[in-house]
Amino acid sequence: MHLLNPFSALLMGTILAGLASGVAINNQPSTENADTPFADLGLSAQFWAKMSAYCGQRAPKRDTFQSLAEASIPDGYDLVKPDAFKSYAQVIKWEGAWTEHLVTCYGLVVVGDAAQPTDKDKLLAHFFAIDHSMDTLWNKIKVDIGSKGQKNLRAWLSAPEVATAYPDLPKADIQRLEDKMKAVIKDFTGKDATVRHHNMQDVPNVKGDIGTMQLNNEDKSVKIDGKLVPFGG
Repeated sequence: MHLLNPFSALLMGTILAGLASGVAINNQPSTENADTPFADLGLSAQFWAKMSAYCGQRAPKRDTFQSLAEASIPDGYDLVKPDAFKSYAQVIKWEGAWTEHLVTCYGLVVVGDAAQPTDKDKLLAHFFAIDHSMDTLWNKIKVDIGSKGQKNLRAWLSAPEVATAYPDLPKADIQRLEDKMKAVIKDFTGKDATVRHHNMQDVPNVKGDIGTMQLNNEDKSVKIDGKLVPFGG
């Protein structure tokens, strides 16, 4: 049996830990190539303030989370907080990523086929509902999973259900934001995203996993609100 010397063993352990962490390396987009699709919508500051007020734990409606509180992250999975994402190299096949409290926020999973085992081929993102934050996160995602020629990109989107918007949220603006999200995804991947809508208000007969999204690294499968969602389904 060939044994690694102490330095080689330490180096290999460090590499594997980095690949499993989901932390993107060199994923800061160039300012010259950065896009601003969400700011370019021209939606009012008042709209974004109201949307962000309902996102995650900043929501003023405590009853929104009475059902969400029953959801729990699977053992070993990485928690993705608002305004963040977790990505993984092709070689990583265990556990995955999970997010919760998708109210006015958007959940996104993108997977593809990477040429090298150490290239990124899957990620989960939680878009916090503020235009500049969404733009920044989107640009990071494009660099992280699209900068090394990844092929066959597919995306899943968990979007707020417009019909369930709170009275102070303009439904037409929410629809414009969803349409823009779907458009930028299609422009990036070349395919329509598989979309599911989550109820923005507390629904008595929906318990536990409402407002959650999950990426499983082993088979790149996706769950939205606790239900397995096939691509294109």
